[in-house]
Amino acid sequence: MLLLPHCASLSHDGLILLKIRKVDWRDTSNALSNWNESHQNPCAWNGISCDAFNTVTSVDIIDALISGNLTSAICTLPNLTALTLQGNAFSGPFPNALLHYKRLRKLDLSSNHFAGMFPAHIFQLSELRILNLAHNAFSGSVPLAFGTLPKLEALFLHENSLSGTFPMFIGNLESLTNFAIGRNPLLPGLIPRELGNLKQLQVLSLAGGPGCVAESSLGQNSDQFNGSLKFENTVYLSQQLVIPWNIGQLTSLSEMDCGHNQLQGTIPTAIGNLPQSLGTYSDFIVSDASENGLGGPLPRNLFMGGVLYGFATTSNNYNGTLPPFFENCTSLQYLYIDNNQLSGEIPEGLWGAVKLKGLFLNNNKFEGKISAAIAQAKNVRRLKISNNRFKGSIPPEVGQLTKLQVFEASNNRLLGPIPHELTSLSLVNILLLDHNFLSEEIPEEIMSLENLNQLNLGYNKLTVKTPRFFSNIYSLDLPTNLLSGSVPLEMGRLNLNIFNVSNNHLSGHIPDVLDIPVYKESFLGNPMLCGGRNLTLPSCFSTRKLSPQRLAIILVPSLSILAIALYSICLHRSCVRKQSDAPLWKMTTLNSTA
Repeated sequence: MLLLPHCASLSHDGLILLKIRKVDWRDTSNALSNWNESHQNPCAWNGISCDAFNTVTSVDIIDALISGNLTSAICTLPNLTALTLQGNAFSGPFPNALLHYKRLRKLDLSSNHFAGMFPAHIFQLSELRILNLAHNAFSGSVPLAFGTLPKLEALFLHENSLSGTFPMFIGNLESLTNFAIGRNPLLPGLIPRELGNLKQLQVLSLAGGPGCVAESSLGQNSDQFNGSLKFENTVYLSQQLVIPWNIGQLTSLSEMDCGHNQLQGTIPTAIGNLPQSLGTYSDFIVSDASENGLGGPLPRNLFMGGVLYGFATTSNNYNGTLPPFFENCTSLQYLYIDNNQLSGEIPEGLWGAVKLKGLFLNNNKFEGKISAAIAQAKNVRRLKISNNRFKGSIPPEVGQLTKLQVFEASNNRLLGPIPHELTSLSLVNILLLDHNFLSEEIPEEIMSLENLNQLNLGYNKLTVKTPRFFSNIYSLDLPTNLLSGSVPLEMGRLNLNIFNVSNNHLSGHIPDVLDIPVYKESFLGNPMLCGGRNLTLPSCFSTRKLSPQRLAIILVPSLSILAIALYSICLHRSCVRKQSDAPLWKMTTLNSTA
């Protein structure tokens, strides 16, 4: 058992938090570094909020990769009302110890690794306003007890492994404003009419599920149902869901998600006077119509009525060029239009959208150059433009995207060198530039980026004289280039899932640590390489198959040693003859002639 130091100056709450950090939790990222005795006021610790009496009221630790146990210790904080542990690495069943803490108003355990059934005694948390258990691995059906939380305003259960049918009791939660249960393997069934009781409901997310309402389920009664269900702001529609006839009256609609469905044709114009007038009459903020069968041109007026910060229409059949509003994208944060048939050039205003965080253009027919205006998009984290017809060089301004984590530009017509400025992208973990016409030497610092774990530069005309590889890379794909030199020994220390340096000009002996069956085809097409028994390469000890250069390296020293040895033997025999006495020689001669 770990004994905590005596901390007389720490408050009661501080001692509890200190014990949690040192005993219950594993803080591998050191996110809680100032939870210690030298910082005597816990109200100043990371993620801690207090009331006017300096007692802890909120613990808010997000994306810190903390793991360990959620024991009853945290529930001994007397005034804790909010616990947010989103985006960490906690696992196991739902921590039932939390059910004994009656004061909780907000509980957010989303984006962890919790599994198992939901607790049947959730009703004990009668003060809950917000309950977020999304992005975990919870299974089974949603207990009836969830419908007995009288003050609940937001319930997020999406992206788990929940089964059963749509929870009918949701209509009892009259204070509910947000409910999300999409992307769960629920059985098809009816949405309960009781949802019409939820006068405060603003967001209903059913997207990505197997279908909550089949078209034949509502039949002629759909008007009555839709008339009693009004959404002021947001509608998310799931697979096979009937689009309500009066949804076109939702002029205050700000967010719409009908992704991952089986919709076909074009979006009905009745939806908020959509699609060609989409945004004309409302401040349209988010639209998602991904993975359907929609086609035709993109809506032309998304910006006319207000501000657009997200638009997604991945995996449809849209064609034509981008609407003119993309020339001015001052508010746009996310644009996912990959896997369509869109063409033309990307406006400079889109390349340089200052608030842009994600730009997905993969698998279209876009052309033109990557604009130097991209330097203005300093917030972009994911830039995916693979499988298009972009040409020209990679502008060095890409190196100014200091928040960039993913850069995919495979299978285009890019040429010239890899800009050295890309080596400053310290956060990048995926860099895919294969199947282009890139040339010249690969910047050595690219492979030393501490977060880089997937690098694909294959099928270009790149060179590297002394390749260096670092431990964080797990996918290294460099085939069909002009790489030369020997295979470095340190490569054997990598934990590579994908590895290919075939069809280059590498030479010499492959390190023994790489002589394993999984790399059987990783070195093919390098005639100057030789390897061991597990690789499909000539043996380094077979002179019949050795290259002339390697044969000379082996034979010249060997022949020199042999010549010296022969000379020594001859010299020794000559000395022996000179020292022989004459009588013995004559006697031998006489005896031989007798």
